[in-house]
Amino acid sequence: MTVGGVSQYPLGMRVVVTGAAGFLGENLVRVLLEEPGHTVSGLVRPGGASPAVEVPCSEVDLAAGALPGGVFAGIDLVIHLAGLYSARATDLGAMRLTNVAGTRAVLDAAVRDGVSRVVHCSTMGTCVSIEQAGPATEDDRIDPAAASPYHVTKLEGEELALAEDRIEVVVVNPAAPVGRFDRKPTVTGQRIRDIAEGRWPRLLAGPVNHVSATACVRGMLLAGKKGRPGERYLLGGEDVPPEELLARVAAAAGRSIPRRPFLWRLRGKGRPSAGSLSIDDSKARRELGYDPGNLEAAFRDAVSWFQGV
Repeated sequence: MTVGGVSQYPLGMRVVVTGAAGFLGENLVRVLLEEPGHTVSGLVRPGGASPAVEVPCSEVDLAAGALPGGVFAGIDLVIHLAGLYSARATDLGAMRLTNVAGTRAVLDAAVRDGVSRVVHCSTMGTCVSIEQAGPATEDDRIDPAAASPYHVTKLEGEELALAEDRIEVVVVNPAAPVGRFDRKPTVTGQRIRDIAEGRWPRLLAGPVNHVSATACVRGMLLAGKKGRPGERYLLGGEDVPPEELLARVAAAAGRSIPRRPFLWRLRGKGRPSAGSLSIDDSKARRELGYDPGNLEAAFRDAVSWFQGV
């Protein structure tokens, strides 16, 4: 149901989360289950079902083409988190199949099955490049010619979503998420794990925006309820310089700040890479009532998670 261009759901939404077994997906499912009355289910990749995801899940290959008939039947809101990440240029084709063609398949199925609204999850990396000076906003876009293969495909998928005119679609662009259930882990999770275990991590020389995973997925839910169709919303937390990240994660782990190994320093190895990832998420705070949460608590949650793995 839409009132004045803003979706107004009654208590008790019927929600499907694609990528429900992923890091943000698992956090989102748990947040949804904490709220009263929602009916929640998930889509996961073939073989990706996990008992840790406490809702019914269907296995669907987004890269295979059209989604099964009725996969979103009776659903109010689809939150599309599923995606494929790789740092290898050779995986560009595979990422396009999931991140672009898979997004097209989700949108087509949502229209076919009568879904009210889709929230498409992109990344802050489509708004800000590491070379950019100053914080990025939703008006900024990366240059595909200078972007990583992953960010190129995420931008292409996001543009599909923003161009959709058959159904209400809202795009969210999360910063670097921090928290529990980072099973793979993500690039940010690996950085936190390295620091927590006393290893020197890969760092950028400038600040990177980090956000509580729990706050981030709550922002996605707010976008589903209040976001304006056809708009992007950056979901951030704090711009954290590398030296501060080292200190805060080490403190959360109860250990000293790691140092670059002596031989690395002699050889000039392991220096932070040039660049930063800074964003301005004031639009989401203003329009959605987005609350970035407590990043310190998120660092503690992430460290505890990795220490328990």
